[in-house]
Amino acid sequence: MTPTLLVGLHLHGERVVLVGAPEVLADRRARLEAAGAVLVEVAPADFVEEHCAGARLVMVQDDDPALVDRAEAAARRMGALFYAHDRPARSDVSMPALVRRGSVQLGITTEGRAPALAARLRTELERLLDARVADLADRVAEARERIGPEAAQLVAESLRVAATLRIASAGDAPATLLTLHVIVDALEGGGGAPPSPAEVLARKLEHEIAGALGGAHPGVQRVTLSALDPGSTNCGRCEECGTWVTDRDRPEPQTALTNGARVSGRLLCDEHLPPGHRWAF
Repeated sequence: MTPTLLVGLHLHGERVVLVGAPEVLADRRARLEAAGAVLVEVAPADFVEEHCAGARLVMVQDDDPALVDRAEAAARRMGALFYAHDRPARSDVSMPALVRRGSVQLGITTEGRAPALAARLRTELERLLDARVADLADRVAEARERIGPEAAQLVAESLRVAATLRIASAGDAPATLLTLHVIVDALEGGGGAPPSPAEVLARKLEHEIAGALGGAHPGVQRVTLSALDPGSTNCGRCEECGTWVTDRDRPEPQTALTNGARVSGRLLCDEHLPPGHRWAF
């Protein structure tokens, strides 16, 4: 088993060499095209080292050990990342089971231990996440773009949006709960006249979410605004980067906020905690 870190690889406009028979390349081809890669498909019998020149990634979808050896050696000489199907120890990247709905992507990996389980989970997620998820993501993105210029006078430091999508079933009718946690820091001296910056942003997001669900929807409730008060609530700013965090070593942590803890009296977020700390990222 090779431990895996799930990250995104930006391949737009990058040369990617895909080695294998055309009939086995369909899934890899579709993923790479969706990522905007410049594909070079090569049949196993035609592969030569020169194909790897200028490539960002070389992928081999073939079981011939000699071909894998030649392709890996060529990729490494050319400074390219390398991937060989079903050979995680030889590969720089992995290809997790993928569920994609527009710009929404979910990757599933069992680190090679249970590929059948990963495939089953993908099937279940494909059933649960329909096209409305992609439409919702597009609408929220459009709303953020429209809010940008207007909010420039109202928002300083950060606009932090974290979304958690939970799927449940109520009889035969699937229910979708979207929880948005938004932190808005207002500019000092911004006028203070109602509505507040947080209210402006919250109402716009509320409107867009309702629209994505098809207009007036009984499940869309009013957005509740809560003040972040370090004096009465387990919250505060990271003393390194200023991110709003909650101290996970204290009672009643605010789970919508970034994890953090105090070290030598200083409140730090998970990215600035010392390595090895139990709440470190």
